Amino acid sequence: MATTPEITKEAIRSAAKNIGSEGKEFAYPLLYEVCGVSEASDVVKATVRTRINEMVQAKELTRVRDGVFTYNSKYRLRGESPFRQRVWRFIRSQKPGWTFKDASLLTGVSYTHILRYCTWLEQEGYIAHAGKQGQVNTYMATDLADKTPEMPQPPTKDHQPFERECRAAGKIVNLMLYGNPYQPKTAQEIVEAAKVLLARFEPAIPTQ
Repeated sequence: MATTPEITKEAIRSAAKNIGSEGKEFAYPLLYEVCGVSEASDVVKATVRTRINEMVQAKELTRVRDGVFTYNSKYRLRGESPFRQRVWRFIRSQKPGWTFKDASLLTGVSYTHILRYCTWLEQEGYIAHAGKQGQVNTYMATDLADKTPEMPQPPTKDHQPFERECRAAGKIVNLMLYGNPYQPKTAQEIVEAAKVLLARFEPAIPTQ
């Protein structure tokens, strides 16, 4: 059985923005198709609908009628920063082998900002190590970055404090229900998601 596909908030936002801009109306079936989850499980589709409802509440989308939406072109993400746009364009345009120093020099963004944003991007799977340049790590954009033209936005302080942990827990449930845990790749994904939960909650357990 195939592994359940992951769908990120940025991917949903990018899809909704592309098909719902300039007053164009779209419904869930078209959104599922654009996001590549038409054949996915009900759990994955429910995740898409939850994200869409959040975007409606934030006034990023307008609900025209039940199940039909348009994108609000005047909407701006809270905390959206112009420097991140420059860094994201740099990352997606570069060949593998760039360093954080390269990113800082070529975008005009401070090294501190580059380090903070790129560390988050690596944690979320948008960039990965490509090798070494002397003692310095080099990086590359991943397939996820190539598929995400819209700039990924780190969560702001008023977001769900356990957002990453909720995604990890949901991933475990999806893989257990709709994947094949006996396959090494699926088993490894379950273990990696479980590590996220352990890293967050195990230290909070009092020692006896």
